[in-house]
Amino acid sequence: MLFLNDPSFLKLGIGIKFDKNATAYDGYRLFVKEGIRTEKVKVDIATSNGWADFVFEKRYKLRSLAEVEAFIQKNKHLPDVPSEKQLQKEGLDLGEMQKIQMQKIEELTLYIIELEKRIKTLENSKTQK
Repeated sequence: MLFLNDPSFLKLGIGIKFDKNATAYDGYRLFVKEGIRTEKVKVDIATSNGWADFVFEKRYKLRSLAEVEAFIQKNKHLPDVPSEKQLQKEGLDLGEMQKIQMQKIEELTLYIIELEKRIKTLENSKTQK
């Protein structure tokens, strides 16, 4: 383990040529060229980013499936999800992407609940005839 009293001076690069004028690594302390392999990664959720539970708030406007379909046809990706081009340019933030995926799972859950209600209504109307 490496501990420093003033970590603001520490940047560690593995497999890269470090250029003190390079801005690609600004804001990061560790750079690994050919990747890492590990059994566990823990990403802390910043309070500023929050989590996707806002989907269950009353004020959240769930898009209609028609709106989602139109967005996909136009943009070739899901709403609120970065495009492949954006990810290639900016990289992937694991914590943010996990939040986005959770948002999509929660939205899917709401769509399924709504569909089940509609099915039950149809079944009830069919049995009453």
